[in-house]
Amino acid sequence: MGELRHLPAPGRAFFIDDGGRVLRASWHLDLGLVNLSVWQGDRCTDSFPLPAHDAARLIVYLADGLAAASSTEAAPAVSDGGPSIGARLRRLVTRAAAR
Repeated sequence: MGELRHLPAPGRAFFIDDGGRVLRASWHLDLGLVNLSVWQGDRCTDSFPLPAHDAARLIVYLADGLAAASSTEAAPAVSDGGPSIGARLRRLVTRAAAR
């Protein structure tokens, strides 16, 4: 589940679920967005044009969710006392979004 495959065209990737549905993401830097589309076979069933500044917010949201999920695991990761990977990623994405 969630297998990542790269399409021949640069800037595109897709993920396949167990039901054969495909999530494609393709950057359109000239338009300042990433297009997210859902495919069933060779048919696009839905798409969403996500502005680049909102893509940064989505990345933060996903990073927060992953950090929360990893903190509930039985064996916590060894920490050097510095900021967590989630905190570092949020800081990086926030700086990138401000540009």
